[in-house]
Amino acid sequence: MSLILAGACLAPLLVRALGPRGFLVLAALPGVGFIWALLQTTRVQRGKGPTESISWTPSLHMELAFRADTLSWLMTLLVTGIGALVLVYCRWYFSAGAEG
Repeated sequence: MSLILAGACLAPLLVRALGPRGFLVLAALPGVGFIWALLQTTRVQRGKGPTESISWTPSLHMELAFRADTLSWLMTLLVTGIGALVLVYCRWYFSAGAEG
């Protein structure tokens, strides 16, 4: 996810440098997320989706724990897939001389 955030921050510079073709480069970021989520399909269906735990307050034995269940996996597929398609569409929607 931090890669997608970095891409969003760099998007104006990338589109300014490459013009509308920059949207194709940006579409690769959610596209990779979509492929990653597809590769997790069997794990999620078996109930063993990706998990992540981060120690938050060790002295109180508190942590932040995240897990991918079926609904979050499905939402990941929808958001990254549609996001990639929208960015690909932007490549032909915006003209090379468009400003702003």
